[in-house]
Amino acid sequence: MDKTDNKKNSVLEVIMGLGLITTLFLAGSYKVIGFIGVGIIFIALLLNLGLRKIKIYKKTQKIILFNIVYMTFHFIIFACLDKLYSQSLYNYLQQICIYIFLFILIGNEITKDGTKNISRVFIICFAVIIIYIFFNGIKLLGQSTFFNTQLGMCALPALAYMILTIKNNRIRYFSFLLFGIIIYLSDARSALGGMIIFLLTYVFWNKIKNNKKNARIFFVVFIIICLLIPIIYVQLSDPSNSVGLYLNRLTIKYTGGRLFSGRDVFWPYILENIKTAPIFGSGIGISVSNIYDTTVSTHNLFLFIMMQTGGVGLALFIYMLYSIWDEYIDSDEEETKIFAGFMLAILLQQTFSLGLLSGKMALAIPSWTVIALGITYTNKKIEGEQDVRDFKTSI
Repeated sequence: MDKTDNKKNSVLEVIMGLGLITTLFLAGSYKVIGFIGVGIIFIALLLNLGLRKIKIYKKTQKIILFNIVYMTFHFIIFACLDKLYSQSLYNYLQQICIYIFLFILIGNEITKDGTKNISRVFIICFAVIIIYIFFNGIKLLGQSTFFNTQLGMCALPALAYMILTIKNNRIRYFSFLLFGIIIYLSDARSALGGMIIFLLTYVFWNKIKNNKKNARIFFVVFIIICLLIPIIYVQLSDPSNSVGLYLNRLTIKYTGGRLFSGRDVFWPYILENIKTAPIFGSGIGISVSNIYDTTVSTHNLFLFIMMQTGGVGLALFIYMLYSIWDEYIDSDEEETKIFAGFMLAILLQQTFSLGLLSGKMALAIPSWTVIALGITYTNKKIEGEQDVRDFKTSI
């Protein structure tokens, strides 16, 4: 790679980092800045491709394309059946854009140094934002004229970017403590749970991936637990459930908030709706307000997918995640534990929130970028060329 290419890549990395940080404005009053940031990222990635052909990973980009095709056919068929909702087109375009973004980002083959450069730009800007909010007397990571509590959720990808820029393990562990405090102050309890699984995966990663078969089983079990959480949560919320009452008291004691904060009221309606259309769902764009008198979201990524595109849509989504996990456990890179830990963390957080595919785009773009960079980071380079074993033929 010559000096010109290095300069071009450096510019791309700075633009990517700046674009990612501006997406945080999607969580506040200045959403136009956030959308500009998303546009900048897309343009930068497309310009970086230049005349090069997009490479297709065997395990990842193919399934991303399957998701795009399924969602497109799903949308068209439901439109023909006149089963669209007021948010159908918006939801469809939003999710398609996320999948296309993921597909293009992986195809750019961003290097390890590039990944770290992007992380540095993001974390420096993130620190400036936090300091600004703090010294202006605004509740730390809470409601403000710039951001709402979604910024607390964004501390998870920020933590991943942070430890990617640091080599010293002691400072990395300090970063976990620092961001744990930030997330705790933000009242983002689901993100705090995610950070704990992040830390555990980071510490025990070598044992997890030591046996690839067990590592795959571990991931499947983890996903099953995530799928069962809303069902268990609803059961525990029953006033006659002594375990639920005990856990609720503990939650109030240590977090100041109830364990059953409203999801126990509308999740049963969502579960009943899923039973009416378990295979193909009720249609892209359906929301909780269509089945229950409320304005809140599903507050669960997996319920959101099941309700909209059914078991088929959920299976394709989980298979995409599984293929990404497979890329991680096949890697010998030490930093892979950061990407693997983050993916588990954000999925656990998404069992009590929503953002990876809808709603909180301020969380979706930085999070999917971490996950995608983890794939390109883990693929080895040989004399500047990508190992052919990780690619299908170019399109």
